[in-house]
Amino acid sequence: MGITSVIFICVLLVASGFVAWVGDVLGRQLGKRRIALFGLRPRRTSVLVAVITGMLITAGTISALALTSDTVRETLIRMDEVRRERARLIAERDEALGQRNDALVALESMRSALEEGRKTKELQEAQIAALTFQLTTSEEELASVKGEIADLNDQVKISQRQVNLLQEERDRLNRQLEEIKAQTEAQAAENARLASQIKEKESRVAELDAEIQRLQSRIALMSATEPKVLEGQQLGAFRIRTDLDQQAMQERLGTQLAALRDTYRDPLTGEAVLSGNELVIRGEDFVQAIKSIRSLPSDEAVVIAYATANVYGEEDVTIRVEVTSYYKVYATGSVIFSEVFSEPVSGTDPHRAAVASFMEDARDYLVDKRNLIPTSSGDVLQLTYDDMVSLSDKLAKVGYPAKIDMVALKDIFRTDFLVYGEHFTVNISKATSSGAS
Repeated sequence: MGITSVIFICVLLVASGFVAWVGDVLGRQLGKRRIALFGLRPRRTSVLVAVITGMLITAGTISALALTSDTVRETLIRMDEVRRERARLIAERDEALGQRNDALVALESMRSALEEGRKTKELQEAQIAALTFQLTTSEEELASVKGEIADLNDQVKISQRQVNLLQEERDRLNRQLEEIKAQTEAQAAENARLASQIKEKESRVAELDAEIQRLQSRIALMSATEPKVLEGQQLGAFRIRTDLDQQAMQERLGTQLAALRDTYRDPLTGEAVLSGNELVIRGEDFVQAIKSIRSLPSDEAVVIAYATANVYGEEDVTIRVEVTSYYKVYATGSVIFSEVFSEPVSGTDPHRAAVASFMEDARDYLVDKRNLIPTSSGDVLQLTYDDMVSLSDKLAKVGYPAKIDMVALKDIFRTDFLVYGEHFTVNISKATSSGAS
């Protein structure tokens, strides 16, 4: 404690004692004199004077402290601000202490890391020393190995020369082997080709033998019998609707074509001659027939079947078909064809020859001019041998010049066979005017 503080305390004690003595003296005097202040009793006045004296002591003390000490004066004037500053300083102190503790912890960690690094360094120095020793040993071994390698290189050079010689020998042998393989493969290919040719020729010979036997059988059959059906001959015709769906069209067309075998009649004898034969049509022709039927603008189509070759015995009958619209070509009672014969036709039987000529001309007319049935097979007109004899006899009775008329007995359509006595009749009368036959 400084001298100033001691003097200040002594002055404060003296002043306090003086003020207390003055108050005591003043209180006794007032009590003795029985003086009353502010309407109070003398005793109450004495107490009031004592209280005021105490207050003056305190005020005087504070004033003296303020006048004699800058610190006390600052404290009295800036008490709240000093408290706040004190709290801030305490917080800064605590924060500084925390940072100091963190720094101590970090320092301790660094000291541990430093100790670890020192130990690691010592371990690495030991390892370096060991590696240095190993390196020295390895250099010595390397020198020894280099010597061995040099010796091995010399041996390798010698072995390489031997290998080169062996490779040359191997390549030469491989070339010879390849040549032998190529010759063997070529010979094998040639043998296979020859064997294949032999098999093909044997198969072809067998096919030719079978074809020769078939042809010989056919020739024998052709020599012994007449053909049942001639090439291009009409086998039949039928109508079929054009608005059927694909499935129904296939079934209907197949059924109708199959039925032609039993409905076909020999033009001369009228007999069913194909009951033992099979009718065959190519698949593409069958498909094309369906397309043609469905493409026609009319409600019904006419399908006409023809033989593609002469048929003997029980051979298959290959057919082709023609599709056309269904329409009427002659009405009942109309004259289909007419011709005048001014004189008999030359021949063994001139009257029969005339009738045959008439039928041939009628057929050509119907085929070429009217396109009734587009075929030249002769079956457009069907009449028997007896019918021909009867007509020739009638012609002989009428005499010449004679007019022969073919007259429709019913409406004739594109699909109809012209059967004598059913579809047409032949009228023979005396000609009123002659004409060339």
